[in-house]
Amino acid sequence: MRVFIQRGKKKPLVWKIGVNDDVIVMESGVKGGKMKTTSDRVLSVGKPGTKAYRSPEVQAQEVALRHIREKVERMGYREVDPDTLEFLEDQTDDEINWKNPPKNMRFMKCRHQPKPDEKKKLAELMEVIDSGNAIFTIKRDGMMHPIFIDEEGDVHIFTRRFDRCTDHYPHIMMEVAACDFPPRTILLCEFVCTKNGKDSRKLVQTLDRSLPDRARKLQEDPFRRPKAIVLGIPYWGGEAIMATRTCDEWLEFMYDQFERVHKLEYLEPMQILAGDFDLCLELVEEKGWEGLVIYDGRATFGDAVVNFRGREERPKAWKWKIYKEGDFVVVFDPDGEFDGGFNKKERGKWGRGRLQGLPGNFALYQYDSQGNLHYISNVGSGFKEKEEKDLSNALQYARNNNGFVAVAEIKYESRTFIADGDDTNALTGAIFLRWRHDKDFDEAVEERLG
Repeated sequence: MRVFIQRGKKKPLVWKIGVNDDVIVMESGVKGGKMKTTSDRVLSVGKPGTKAYRSPEVQAQEVALRHIREKVERMGYREVDPDTLEFLEDQTDDEINWKNPPKNMRFMKCRHQPKPDEKKKLAELMEVIDSGNAIFTIKRDGMMHPIFIDEEGDVHIFTRRFDRCTDHYPHIMMEVAACDFPPRTILLCEFVCTKNGKDSRKLVQTLDRSLPDRARKLQEDPFRRPKAIVLGIPYWGGEAIMATRTCDEWLEFMYDQFERVHKLEYLEPMQILAGDFDLCLELVEEKGWEGLVIYDGRATFGDAVVNFRGREERPKAWKWKIYKEGDFVVVFDPDGEFDGGFNKKERGKWGRGRLQGLPGNFALYQYDSQGNLHYISNVGSGFKEKEEKDLSNALQYARNNNGFVAVAEIKYESRTFIADGDDTNALTGAIFLRWRHDKDFDEAVEERLG
């Protein structure tokens, strides 16, 4: 069996995986403790006699490799020798490799916006706001990328999961290099593209997922070149700035460094807003920004800034988004068995795991002012375990009504419109709130659809 270890807060976690013909065997537990064992028999996929066919034995090997990638790339596990439990890599698990950071390295993330019923969490945030020590910055809608300047002064750009993407963004790499920042420096950046005056996360995702040559080709259009908005500086010349200084201190230090650099086009520090909480929220709504990031100016983040456990820590920094709500027609017809005329990608999908045999996500539609039905996007968030019965009812509604389920109230961060020149009418951050069985389908109208 292959053995992997994740460095936990208290004790290391051990995970083992092996394949015996068509059976995957996994063991997990605390190092030195009792291990929990599970086994899964894998079935064949594809039609026999075709290129798509995979025997159970071959499919078991592929599924095992997917499990390993999930543990290594998303959860920070690292492979060890089964006999000695020593890491197979040369690098220790508590130091920074400035050229090739390990997959289990993680930088801090902001705390989630407290829900109305999370009274303790909301009270903690409001104490910071009411104290007058809160720092309000604009939350941009992009993709986080750490930029490393190694011991020789060379610049390396990575995705959040530490996939190398330096060659994707030569304009940012060259501008950072021209700043002559000291070696052993890290900039935490949000890469942001704008379209029709709004941040477009999709444009940055397209660049990240492209091969380097295609990414550079796409950026021949200047409007597709992202800016790197610097959110923080975990290390500056080898010093752990954000871990040892208060938010007030490291922000002041960061702005001092950028004041010494002139004529930057693709690199800039995050924008701090003046005014109180309510005024900042009004400004966010007026400008159409995604929201705010709120810091406690007195807080020192310490070890929460960076760790090697594969999971992000959340120090005293909160994100606060402006959500909108609306009514949408919900459709579920993943197998195309009804005569609703829905396209294949616009019919919802079956669930997996505990939701197998139930809807995993639904397709959302709205009518325009002329009575034409338009696909918007899908929604799969907001459904809880206790609602499995409700999902079963929704499936029955769809079967009784040619794929149409009901009208639902959906919460979302932002949306785009094809009528405004965007590629889709999609919602960003769609979350199911509640069914509106009191409304007819034709009451879900959006006049901006065309």
